[in-house]
Amino acid sequence: MLTFLRCGVYRLVHGRKFWIGTALASVLCFAVMALMFVTMGMVDVDGTVSTGTVHLTVGGERYAGVEMDADDAALLGMFADRTVPNHSFLLVFMGFFQGGMAGLLVSIIATLAYAEDHEHGFVKAELAGRAGRIGYYASHLVLAALLAAWYSLVVIASTELAFAVFGIRVADPEPLGQYWRLAGLNILGVVAVTLIVSALHTIVRSKVAGVIIAVFIASGAVSSLATSCAQLVGSRLDWIPHVVAWLPMVNLGLLDDSAPAVGLTSSATQGAFGLPDAGMPVWAHALVCFIGWIALAAAVTLLANRRRDVC
Repeated sequence: MLTFLRCGVYRLVHGRKFWIGTALASVLCFAVMALMFVTMGMVDVDGTVSTGTVHLTVGGERYAGVEMDADDAALLGMFADRTVPNHSFLLVFMGFFQGGMAGLLVSIIATLAYAEDHEHGFVKAELAGRAGRIGYYASHLVLAALLAAWYSLVVIASTELAFAVFGIRVADPEPLGQYWRLAGLNILGVVAVTLIVSALHTIVRSKVAGVIIAVFIASGAVSSLATSCAQLVGSRLDWIPHVVAWLPMVNLGLLDDSAPAVGLTSSATQGAFGLPDAGMPVWAHALVCFIGWIALAAAVTLLANRRRDVC
């Protein structure tokens, strides 16, 4: 397995996909911040930014009696004061984990890497016999997990750097352990999503189908559809919300939504999604969910391919 893993890492590092993806992840962080600054720069609030009814001037046009909720007030206040409450706020505010950008990018890169192994004849040459198949697919899973960790760390570092470059400072940094609990769970969630996509791709073995699977699963489209179904029919089919509550993208959303306000200790946030209360802290629910999906994806990949023809 280690030999296959070293070969995979070498091909990725010496290829273009890996570095293009890294640059894209970083550029997107700065692009989002630039867009926010341009947009917020056009908004001028009469008086103090607060919840309730306020008067706004947007691009020279005056709007009276605009209702401002807590999220809107926090956003305008952040750009007006150039401060954020803590580092966790930065991570959640960008939404790259909750929104699926990080998982989508990693899943596509992992899909293309696996497809190239087949297109270039590497798999056929190395695995003509049954020996080494488990090692190869295990190395592919480890490589996909390493990609997920790398791109997640790139997004985290680029987010911090983007806010610093645009002059936004952290008012009250939280303890390091608290921040990395949130960051670590987000990374683990991206690993889970990536391995699910990789497992399905090793079964279909089609580059086009693999990319489509990555788009639908890693972008959150499947979880959004499932959540909508849970809200619509959950009262009649009560097992559906219980299943949806264990989807990895749903847990990434719950994790990030609950992080700034309740310190990852409440499960009440699930009510907003029409999902049953998990009866445990959000972080614990997410941890069990992600580890379970990682184990399931690994088992499916190894069992489905251990005797399958590589041609």
